[in-house]
Amino acid sequence: MAGQPILAGSAFSAGILAQANGTYRRMYQTVTNRLSGCMQIDIPSTRRQEIFHYFESAPYLARWPIGTGMEAGSFKGVRYTALNHRWAKNIEWNFDDAQDDQTNSLLTQARQIGTNAAMLDERVFFQILLGGSDADLLPSVPNAPDGVAIYNDASRFGLADGNTAAGEVDSGNIIRSKYWSALSAFKRMQDTQGQPLHDETVIDGPKLLIYDATDELAFQEAFIQNQVAGVAVTNTQPVPATEIAGVSNVVQDANQVPTIWSTQRISDNSYYVFLESSLIKPVFSMLREPLREQIATFDNSDVARDKGIESVRFWLRKGFGVNLPYSTFRFETPA
Repeated sequence: MAGQPILAGSAFSAGILAQANGTYRRMYQTVTNRLSGCMQIDIPSTRRQEIFHYFESAPYLARWPIGTGMEAGSFKGVRYTALNHRWAKNIEWNFDDAQDDQTNSLLTQARQIGTNAAMLDERVFFQILLGGSDADLLPSVPNAPDGVAIYNDASRFGLADGNTAAGEVDSGNIIRSKYWSALSAFKRMQDTQGQPLHDETVIDGPKLLIYDATDELAFQEAFIQNQVAGVAVTNTQPVPATEIAGVSNVVQDANQVPTIWSTQRISDNSYYVFLESSLIKPVFSMLREPLREQIATFDNSDVARDKGIESVRFWLRKGFGVNLPYSTFRFETPA
């Protein structure tokens, strides 16, 4: 009869560490790919608080008539900051439990820690997007450099209602109409010199649309369905009848289909459009210190030797901020 397997403390701790780190690396890449169109991740950071700066639009050339002085132009700079925070979690286990573990439950828990660490960017991204409060994340949601939240319905970027509007999710037709209005808004945005803010190639490039997972069917109909309901048509032959003629999906015809991302992190039927080709993403994270870990076992810990409790601790330092959010538009829809 085979005996109970014996797990050496240091070897078992190393196994937990390997499970957590391996899961972290895989999930981190998945999250980075998912957020790449709407968030710049892990800008290098060398201090506790980083200072960011941008110049407002440079003046445009004006005609210079012969015999006149050259017209002078000016523009100003804007400075804003982002603070790095500490993020940490540890796994503790009783040494005896580790010796007798037959279920690999501690390794499973380690994989969960790795997943949770990798999800930090996504969790904070949605906290900023929704203006939410979460004691485990940012103590407060940062404003954009122009002094207001990432989405604001006051005059902004040359638009009277800023980068937000009322939205509906009652049908695919309505969602497509709202989506077109977002593309129109991007085209009407102005820089600080009153000129078009976006290059046409950015607006015509890849788009990302994020929405409440409970509205999955309506968004699939809006962008994936090839033929959609058109206008009512009355036929007189062979008998009078009114039918709804099917028409092609104009978003597909115009090659403007966005990547759609449904998520349970949005729970109020609102939806968000992003221009993925914009060089400046509306949200960013900065990395001060990458994920690190420390193993505490009988070999190196007085607590372990005294109380029989071993552990692996994980921590990192990073911060988050909001750039000028002219590459995103929100449709607010009541829950």
